[in-house]
Amino acid sequence: ITISEALFNIAEANSVNITEMISSEMTGEDLEGVPCLALRLTAKIQGELTHLIDFITQLNNDLATGVVNSVDIAIPEGAGRQNSLAEIKVVVYTHRGS
Repeated sequence: ITISEALFNIAEANSVNITEMISSEMTGEDLEGVPCLALRLTAKIQGELTHLIDFITQLNNDLATGVVNSVDIAIPEGAGRQNSLAEIKVVVYTHRGS
């Protein structure tokens, strides 16, 4: 399963919509002395505030080799919690063989 498939599956499970997803090139990094490739991803998600929080929590828990680095949530004035927006930044690591 690809990272984008995982994000869309988690979004569907939490009743939110991914409205944009951007990823960078994979870069080489050392993670605690282990050579890895890192994929940085930014996604914009829309939905009810509690569902956004559930999505972010599940994403962080389900990505065994990834981490949610930052979350920015916007709650539009007068719209209630139904149309909240979140921008998340995620890094997913994979082992880089020799």
